[in-house]
Amino acid sequence: MKKAENDDLINFETLNPKMLPLNELNISADPIYTPYRGYRLLEYLSKNEDLKEELVKYFESTYSVTYDYFVYETLGMYLANKSENSLFDFYYIVKNRSTGLFEKLSQVYKSTDIPKLLSIKKYPFYKSKDNTYILTDNTLLLEKTYTQFINDFWFDWIKKLTSPDGKYKIDIKKYKSIIGYFLNHM
Repeated sequence: MKKAENDDLINFETLNPKMLPLNELNISADPIYTPYRGYRLLEYLSKNEDLKEELVKYFESTYSVTYDYFVYETLGMYLANKSENSLFDFYYIVKNRSTGLFEKLSQVYKSTDIPKLLSIKKYPFYKSKDNTYILTDNTLLLEKTYTQFINDFWFDWIKKLTSPDGKYKIDIKKYKSIIGYFLNHM
């Protein structure tokens, strides 16, 4: 580990927010391959003895859907919003379908540290009024199924799991080794 200018350690916990202002995450995401790879990761995790139950609980609790439906809907959000004027494909008027995922993906992450832009990264939609959402970044929407999911699942779910003695049920080394095994064998 290395120390940052302000003597904070640079590690997994601090690296992700530091990358946003540098546009390190502004890599084009393939609109088909990214969700496919995300689906394969989720499928892999659903078979992992340590994470399979937590994966199901995470998607039920966070999005009220299964992981495969989440990938399907996210890909649909990316591809299927065709307005009469293509300049407005980022503007979603949700009719005749569930607003549940749109609601979950348009929450606001409370932070006073504006350069981190965590709200946009975690929640790529902005709710402008009832049943109306604006997509702030289509790449970040796709990444919710893959790279951003890896971080969200750790920080929002797995990291909070503790055993009766107060230790992590799954520590960061084990979590990253499970993800790393997938990356090396995909």
